[in-house]
Amino acid sequence: MCALLVLGGVAGVAAPASADVFVTMTTSVSTEDPVPDEPFTITTTLASDDAGDDTYRVIDLSVVEVDDRSYDDDEELAALDVSDSLAPGAARTYDLNVTLEDTGERTVYVHAVLLGPRGDRKYVVQPVTVDVDQPNPQLELDVTDAVVGAERTVNVTVANGLESTVRQLDVRVDTDADALAFRTRGRVRSTLAGGETAVFSFPVRATEAGRFPVTVELSYSLDGDRRSVTRTFGADFSEPQNPGRIRLTGVSVVRGDDGVLQIAGSAANVGGTDVESVLVSVVEDDGVTPADPQPDYFVGGVEGATSPPSTSTPNCRATAPRCRSASSTSSTASSARSRPTCA
Repeated sequence: MCALLVLGGVAGVAAPASADVFVTMTTSVSTEDPVPDEPFTITTTLASDDAGDDTYRVIDLSVVEVDDRSYDDDEELAALDVSDSLAPGAARTYDLNVTLEDTGERTVYVHAVLLGPRGDRKYVVQPVTVDVDQPNPQLELDVTDAVVGAERTVNVTVANGLESTVRQLDVRVDTDADALAFRTRGRVRSTLAGGETAVFSFPVRATEAGRFPVTVELSYSLDGDRRSVTRTFGADFSEPQNPGRIRLTGVSVVRGDDGVLQIAGSAANVGGTDVESVLVSVVEDDGVTPADPQPDYFVGGVEGATSPPSTSTPNCRATAPRCRSASSTSSTASSARSRPTCA
């Protein structure tokens, strides 16, 4: 924001005192969305033009809610009593801390009083507009690792930095990306106390790797008022460099007297990430059918390998499923035909 020098009793933005003498004011704010009753900073710079001949002295700076310089002292939101020289080509910067109480769009005015070389006072005024609003709980998002096509989790963290408890939390996710398919898009929670955090998980599948937009909307109640905050994240759905892979090692087959083959082996994770819900089962084929009482075996989770896998120290030892051979005309022949395939 920028304002030119104002002469005599004229308020607002006006032309310089003469063609070769003028001062400009620029302002910036530490935040465009200050919180009620919490200070924010208006940084104000006064600069004298290089072409000027006169040196001014800055003698007063203030922030008020009116643009008319004829205000009372009790109307000041901030004030600085200064006495700084402002020579041609020079600039002075000042920080004024302001606190506003009421919410909504607010316009305040920075007033500067300068004393000229002949004792004449000159005035500069600059409007500053901010949107005062209550703070919201903070949102963060992260995505768990998975290969393309596998289900992974989008975790939304809600951090309540307020002193009060927020209630009736409703967290929803959405995306415009065709590559993402959420299994559920909404989660709720009754309360979240001040200073606490909560994580809301959303299962999702990505049909391709990449970074995709995910919009998170949090609705909640605070002191009886329903409020909401929305944030869009560039979520990372890239694949892990060394994804988990299960390999069956040390597989052995023993034939029982009843013709059922007992299979044993190790399920080793030769990748770098954890694998969950591993299930070893017999694939039905010509001459092979799964056999009770254990046609498959649930291994569960297998951690990622931290060193090359070894059958002597498997990641997970499992008694594999049982299967029955459909033919036993010859011991040698039936072994060849009935060797099961595990998946």
